[in-house]
Amino acid sequence: MLDEPTNDLDLETLEVLEERLQNYTGTLFLVSHDRDFLDNVVTQVIAFGENGQLTQNAGGYEDWLRWQTEIQRAASKNAESSTGKTSGKRENSKKTTLSYKESQELVALPAQIEAMEQEQEDLAATLALPETYQNPEKLKALQLQSDQLAKKLQQTYSRWELLEAKAAASSNA
Repeated sequence: MLDEPTNDLDLETLEVLEERLQNYTGTLFLVSHDRDFLDNVVTQVIAFGENGQLTQNAGGYEDWLRWQTEIQRAASKNAESSTGKTSGKRENSKKTTLSYKESQELVALPAQIEAMEQEQEDLAATLALPETYQNPEKLKALQLQSDQLAKKLQQTYSRWELLEAKAAASSNA
């Protein structure tokens, strides 16, 4: 593990360090504030997110930043769409009970979420393997699959919350 390895290095020494680390075949943990250094050297970023949760993403710092922006954009879009639906028509509507189809969906959602979370764990384990980074096309496909799964999981959580709220409202009515 290297903690702030670029501190106090001149440009020439920094280039030599980057070259050596790029050629290193083992696993190495780097902690650094130097974003350019991270982009030049790392193949995966592990970062602390909300509530101390770790997130991991293939690529350098810029790739991670782009991924975080996309996740936040998707979450905002989901929040806006569910807020827009509930604040407009449904508040004025007297029908607050779950339909048969919605109640069946609500029962099935936990198992679907569990399966998606397991798939997400499996993808993360595959992305953690060094040999995954030997094939750039496979790496991109796996990262895209991981991003799409994260979005789908977020949408499924939102749908579950919506149905739970509707079920709670119908039981209180």
